[in-house]
Amino acid sequence: MAPSQVPLRFGTAAQFDALRGYLEDAGFTESAVAGRLGIASFADFGSVKHGAKPTETLASPFDALIRLFLECEPVPRADLERLLGPEPLRIMDELGLLVSDSTYPPSYKSPVGMCPTRGLLLACDIGAELGKLPEDVVYPAPSAADNDNYVFYIGFDPQALKPEPKPRATKKK
Repeated sequence: MAPSQVPLRFGTAAQFDALRGYLEDAGFTESAVAGRLGIASFADFGSVKHGAKPTETLASPFDALIRLFLECEPVPRADLERLLGPEPLRIMDELGLLVSDSTYPPSYKSPVGMCPTRGLLLACDIGAELGKLPEDVVYPAPSAADNDNYVFYIGFDPQALKPEPKPRATKKK
């Protein structure tokens, strides 16, 4: 299979600051996402039932973000524009987080799954635990000049996010 285009684009510090601020203002934080999924933290994400639908309606920006980035499902364009507004949509589009779909009804979808965890936004191939898995996608390796701009992450071990247990003290005889 030929490599696919990397969907995300590098932006400016100002774009990422604006995106992070907007997501936090909309409640798209680890504790809120975990609460919606019924788990204590992202470390328990693997225990969420595959195919779960944490949004039933699109009543708030948080609902729309959950639908886009966790359920990995399209959101009707009119709903997303009403809930998020033009500036966040522009920034998400510039960073490659949104793809417009002009079929009826017109919608937006995200080419990646994304979840806030430990102060970071973790982006992954679309079809994380809650989404539908597409055909295999292989992204090209970055050039040597771009290596410093990438965070390489291979695999996911939810146990790695849990704190290490403290060693037991040995008993003196």
